[in-house]
Amino acid sequence: MPLPGLLLGCIHDRYNACVWVNDGGDGLMACVHTASEPLDMDQWRSDFVTRFSLGNKYQHNTSVDDSHLTVVPITSIHHPLFVFENSGGGIDEYLTVLPRREWARYFGSKIKV
Repeated sequence: MPLPGLLLGCIHDRYNACVWVNDGGDGLMACVHTASEPLDMDQWRSDFVTRFSLGNKYQHNTSVDDSHLTVVPITSIHHPLFVFENSGGGIDEYLTVLPRREWARYFGSKIKV
């Protein structure tokens, strides 16, 4: 299941200090704030646009909860999603559309023959 996230920025780990994610690459890493839950692909395929929330950055509003903040090798990011803010939703609520590679199947299923 896809786990969307907000790309916060990139860092260059020149000395491979992030040994827990060392992929043997050039050290280019992405800082990502991930969604609170993976997206349900079946629902996504039927709705085309899906709402999701980013994981909570704070635990009981007192300390930073880093369970949804992560650093990954830039090479691990595949098929980026088109994501936009849900202007009528909560602070960390976003919308994403079905990946382009799925559009033909979605729109083809809507054609009545």
